[in-house]
Amino acid sequence: MDKITVLMAVYNPKQEWFEKQLKSINEQTYLNVELVICDDCSTELSFNEIVEIVKNSVFKIPYSIQKNCHNMGSTKTFEKLTHENSGDYFAYCDQDDIWEKEKLLKEWEALQQNDGIMVCTNANIIHDDEDIIVRHNYMSVPAKLKRSIKLGTVWKDLLTKNYFWGCTMLVKAETAKKSLPFADYMYHDHYLALFAATQGQIVFLDEAHVKYRLHGNNQTGFMKNIFCKQDYIENRVCMLKLRYTELLDREFDDEKKDSIKNLITWTIFREKYAYGQLSLCVKLLKYFKYNKVTTLFELLTMPIPDFLWIRFIKILKRIKTLKAE
Repeated sequence: MDKITVLMAVYNPKQEWFEKQLKSINEQTYLNVELVICDDCSTELSFNEIVEIVKNSVFKIPYSIQKNCHNMGSTKTFEKLTHENSGDYFAYCDQDDIWEKEKLLKEWEALQQNDGIMVCTNANIIHDDEDIIVRHNYMSVPAKLKRSIKLGTVWKDLLTKNYFWGCTMLVKAETAKKSLPFADYMYHDHYLALFAATQGQIVFLDEAHVKYRLHGNNQTGFMKNIFCKQDYIENRVCMLKLRYTELLDREFDDEKKDSIKNLITWTIFREKYAYGQLSLCVKLLKYFKYNKVTTLFELLTMPIPDFLWIRFIKILKRIKTLKAE
């Protein structure tokens, strides 16, 4: 039976959530599993305390624990774990979710049945300290994306948006290692999904095998860390330009590099438009296909004064929060 290595990056975990995640890994029905944990220099729990929590929560499967020499962030910690470990498949794990017992078994079976190199599943949402599901099948992907997955063209969609969460992933270890180093301007799960989509078949299992805990410290979220127009330009436009410039240096074929070059041009036009070159609106419309919602949002809102823009974003954030509750 193939060996699945669960890679977990840990930083200041809340003990109760951490224990629940560990116990859910300990209870997996797939029989050949090991767990490797790396503490990214937590400051609120000592390394010895983390070791003790793991010792008391994991006893059915082999595990090992290490600690970074300095704080590296989650993406670089996952990169290190990917580089240093072995196995047939890697499963990437957060510190505060809950895995259903058959998560790894169902994912492994889906890869065997579909000759895939990466599988991602659906997820249910739970809030903070409550383990009650508040949103079912939250990760359900649109029909268009499912068609792209079947056609092998989902890499085009992943260039502009991440549709898969790392906590739902199971990927062939050789594919993950081949992707190294992870991109500097992408979260590890987004880059892994993009890279895997250029190498072989991605499988989406439309069943919820993870309870994803939604809380204020999640790394991603709607307009996270965006408080004014300048924040948006720097973190949503300029950052993308850096991302695509970096991806252009990766070993992709000409078709993919041409798409990346077009996206660089798209970000350049977006940046100039945001800074007041409104005459570029027609050129922006030519790139509408890459991200219709984002392009339309910027065409309509970038010309308005900053103080009105800030109020508008606050309203959108509130609406988004209410929908998630």
